[in-house]
Amino acid sequence: MSGDIQTRQRRKEKRKQKRDEPAIGVDTTKIKESEKKDVQMHIHDQHDHGVGWCAKIVFFSLMAILAGLVVLIVLENRGQSDVDTPLSESRFSEYLQGWVDETREEEHHDEVHFTPPDDDEHDDDGHETTAIPDDEPYPEEKDYSTPEENNESEELNAEINADESTQDEQSDNQEDDDDDDETVEANETPSNNDDEDEVETRGDQQPEEVDDKEDEVPNMFEDSTPFEEEDNDDDFEDVIDNDVGEDLLLQKLAEQSEAAAAQADENQEETDEAEAEGSSSQIPKEGGEKSYLDQLLEDQVRMDNSEEIEEMLLEAKITDARAEKEQSNKRLMEAIELYKDLLITHGDKLNASIFKEVAERCIERMRFIGKFKAAVKIHRLLIERFSDEPNYPNQLAVTYLLGNHLSEAKLILHEILMRWRFNGFALVHYGFVLKNLDKDYENAALYIKEGIDSNEPGTQDGRFYFNLGDALQRLGKNDEAREVYKKGAKIGLFLSEHQRSLYNVDHLKSTPFWTKVQTTYKDDLMEIQKYWQLIRDEGLKLLSEDGRFSNEAENLKDTGDWKQFELFARGRKTKHCMLAPITCQIIENFDAAATCKRGQVKFSVLHPKTHIHSHTGPTNCRVRCHLGLKVPEKTFLRVADETRSWKDGEWLIFDDSFEHEVWHNGTGLRLVLIVDVWHPQLTDLEKQSMSPI
Repeated sequence: MSGDIQTRQRRKEKRKQKRDEPAIGVDTTKIKESEKKDVQMHIHDQHDHGVGWCAKIVFFSLMAILAGLVVLIVLENRGQSDVDTPLSESRFSEYLQGWVDETREEEHHDEVHFTPPDDDEHDDDGHETTAIPDDEPYPEEKDYSTPEENNESEELNAEINADESTQDEQSDNQEDDDDDDETVEANETPSNNDDEDEVETRGDQQPEEVDDKEDEVPNMFEDSTPFEEEDNDDDFEDVIDNDVGEDLLLQKLAEQSEAAAAQADENQEETDEAEAEGSSSQIPKEGGEKSYLDQLLEDQVRMDNSEEIEEMLLEAKITDARAEKEQSNKRLMEAIELYKDLLITHGDKLNASIFKEVAERCIERMRFIGKFKAAVKIHRLLIERFSDEPNYPNQLAVTYLLGNHLSEAKLILHEILMRWRFNGFALVHYGFVLKNLDKDYENAALYIKEGIDSNEPGTQDGRFYFNLGDALQRLGKNDEAREVYKKGAKIGLFLSEHQRSLYNVDHLKSTPFWTKVQTTYKDDLMEIQKYWQLIRDEGLKLLSEDGRFSNEAENLKDTGDWKQFELFARGRKTKHCMLAPITCQIIENFDAAATCKRGQVKFSVLHPKTHIHSHTGPTNCRVRCHLGLKVPEKTFLRVADETRSWKDGEWLIFDDSFEHEVWHNGTGLRLVLIVDVWHPQLTDLEKQSMSPI
């Protein structure tokens, strides 16, 4: 039995060797024992049953699906990367990025009465996202609207077509007039005055052509006009050396005078003949005067370009007006692209006033929607063309500040002050940068004060009074700071000496401390208060985990340690709610807090020996509520001229648009939950029209 089994096994091995021999290409049985060690055998045995192809199909299908998802994500987020910095992170910028809700129905914005600071940084009127004079919600800087028919898109297009037809007719008439006048102009002698008149009527005459025509006049008379000074010198010598009588001298002078007059007449005739020949039949030399036909062709090209420029400008203005009417960010981007195309394609053909108008409007629209990087290129065009005007580099610095690029703004402002040392606008902005970027409070105060004292346009702004006072307080000069705040309130930049928020609604109640009843949210606040211990435990748990809380980012801390953990911001939940689900769920049921676009919900912790500088919030549109979670002794909050403290499980409610200051002179941690709510006197329309802070 065993022998038979071994025999069958040997047979199987031989059959297997025979099957493998064709693939190997070598008869392994014939290899000598001495050669086996030098032979390298590569055997590839492929058994394809279709499994490999199935795997490939599945793999490439998954890759195709993944690529499609990537494309969708890119398309969904396209165009969002140009917003350099969230405006909430920029200490200089205001807060509106385009219109709030592009799909909402038309609102009556006249019912909202804002009292922002009088910002005269430049000539354009502005919005709340720009460093522009009046912070109105939906400004109307200039009247870009066409006649009443333009309110509807069809009528606007009809008007554009009518304008094009009119311009074509005018162009044809102009060509006919040119043909009629061709013979007359060919026989006329050009003069300097005539050329100047021609340039003025065309409007788009190139500077080079004007210079060439001005050079024609002296060249025309250079060889034909005699110089009589040499003859006069000879006459003067004859008079001196002549010893004959007076009569002979007078006779000689008369003869010379007659000869000179005759020679002058002869020369004038020759000159006239040469000019007539040159204007009618002379072939221009290479590099010399242009022929009449060449000039006519250039005029026609110039006319066509002028019509194209007018059409592009009209289209840009109409699109801009539509965007304003529809409150459409998409339409606004179309207008911006039209402005940019006009400047880049035909900028060299625009006169100074039109170029400035288009460029400044384009920059203002870019700032409004948050396209600060794109605006820099337009700034550069203005600076290149109007290099002797400090306003344009100043506005470039403002755009950098709006995008929170303080270092770039500092370089621009430094260059401006090297050239225009006493430019007030540059002084206040340079001081602003020194304070917020370099923390150089002493020099910042000097520059800002010098700029404010210049009283130049753009210097009387609440931000500069605010930062000047704050810098003085950091230097311990509280009395000087108080005088600055009083002056700011007197000229209307602040609501009061203590209430120095910059973005305000003027009809709202103002008081430093509030009660639950005054907020009109008593029931909601009491509901949250019932769960204060659960909220406390969740906050302490997060606090025990390293790296959860972050340092405050506004440079308000004087000494000690102050950290925060943000749950809601600008009316939306943050990713941190995944780590604090209980607290976030409770807040979601409180609509006035969860939807407050100008506020936050966050845990705030103070360590012992911490002092927070006196500061104010950005707006009077909210009320700030502190729920005490862990409150040791000797912790205090001053709002305006009144000082209070927190208690465990109770609310401390105040208006943070008033100046407030915090001390922790005790031991242990102080933990509170900060909940911002809408000011109770705001209407639904006002809340909807406001952009987040």
